[in-house]
Amino acid sequence: MRIRRHRVPGREPWRSATAAILDEHGLSVRRWRSSTTGCAYIELPEIEGPEPRGRVSFAVLAHEVGHKALGHGRSKPRWQEEVEAWEYAIAQFERFGLGEPGVGVMRRADRGIQHSFGMALRRGADPARIATTAPWWWRRCMGEIREDLAA
Repeated sequence: MRIRRHRVPGREPWRSATAAILDEHGLSVRRWRSSTTGCAYIELPEIEGPEPRGRVSFAVLAHEVGHKALGHGRSKPRWQEEVEAWEYAIAQFERFGLGEPGVGVMRRADRGIQHSFGMALRRGADPARIATTAPWWWRRCMGEIREDLAA
């Protein structure tokens, strides 16, 4: 595998951690976004994401790297890929000694996962399968509102 050295904008320690995960997975950033949104291209070793300036922007970028690192594409349900990518992103905080992800990161993860659960349910996904595959996230994101569906 070719070693890439990235010129990563942003602030430390987020910049170093970002460069490490990009290099580790042989990824390039197609475009640095000014918003805290991202995109992982299925067919290319490229992602888009925010400049890593703090916890939330780093987590969003690491989430997109997670999609690529975990080989996501179209082989699993989208909600499951979202859960796995957020778990990957959150694990990077401990891996790089960045402390706890914090409330903002967890709120962002909750919002993304809740959206993917909602889309899956609207498309006819089995709520019991989601609840048993990702029970912690199901309880956290869907709460008691959907507990009756998973029963």
